[in-house]
Amino acid sequence: MSHNRRALALRQQGLVASIMDFETSERDSLGDLQLHTRNSHEHNLPVRVSIYQNNLKAIANRALNICYPVITKMVGDTAMGLLSQKLLQREPFTTGDWGEWGSQLAALIASTPLTEGYPFLIDVAHFEWIRHQSSRDKVAIIDADSLTLLEQSDLNSLYIKLSDSVRTFASDFPLDTLWQVHQDSEDQKGLVPKLRRELEKSGEQYYFVVSSAQFQAQHQRISREEYLWITSLAEGLSLYELLTQFPVFDFPAWLKRSIENRHFSHFYTTRNSD
Repeated sequence: MSHNRRALALRQQGLVASIMDFETSERDSLGDLQLHTRNSHEHNLPVRVSIYQNNLKAIANRALNICYPVITKMVGDTAMGLLSQKLLQREPFTTGDWGEWGSQLAALIASTPLTEGYPFLIDVAHFEWIRHQSSRDKVAIIDADSLTLLEQSDLNSLYIKLSDSVRTFASDFPLDTLWQVHQDSEDQKGLVPKLRRELEKSGEQYYFVVSSAQFQAQHQRISREEYLWITSLAEGLSLYELLTQFPVFDFPAWLKRSIENRHFSHFYTTRNSD
């Protein structure tokens, strides 16, 4: 266990060094005169402005820690603090709601050398932002009466309204295993070997569905066919078109799981799309 902690500490130190080197190269590219001017200005900032800026950085860092808990554990607090400062420049806080800020972290990570040793960081960041968005959406209330439309309506004019919290994501990496390995849970036995085996596979593609459950995000690994089914459903295909496009898809099994997970709210027809 101590070996794992040392390895994690060394990895995080390397990530911090990468960010620092990246920031240094960016500053150098601006030219010595511009850098001198900026530094002189910073040293003469009024104390109140300096306090405000430090407070803004601290809040931004905290906001990212909430939205991206796994990324924070992967890169460490110091590296995350540097990333949050960099993100404030790229994505200024303007909405008044810190829960809406931070969507561009994956793009920021992609622009740094961090991905050279850890290519999965970009997808983990995307995945965590999707989870964060879903956690803020309301849980769907299923209209049980609308299920009778399955027997009464022409399937070509029958549609399914997905829950607002449902999102899908595809990745070259086992994001669910990566996520689980970084949870504070006693049930971690076998996860690291499993993660190692999955990361060593080449050409593997993983598919996920994310949704809200009592204002907490939940995710499941799904098949490619279910991923395509949900994305096609979200595009507005009728049930007839879906069943035609996916003739061997187990619709009854999916419907049962979707009711349990509240992945949709109701069935509707073209005559009543509300």
